[in-house]
Amino acid sequence: MVQEQLIPRGISDERVLEAMRTVPRHHFVDHALQSRAYGDFPLPISSGQTISQPYIVACMSEAL
Repeated sequence: MVQEQLIPRGISDERVLEAMRTVPRHHFVDHALQSRAYGDFPLPISSGQTISQPYIVACMSEAL
């Protein structure tokens, strides 16, 4: 995910890249969607909410 989605789109802060490598996104989605947890799209989580796509999470984190 980091090499294919984030670095090519300009995410360069090593702290953000390491966090994205380390945090297990599949733990935050329904079991049925775990195989899609690292795709470049948002996924539903619960209560009508979504987990943002990895690039958006990285972009917002890098802006902090």
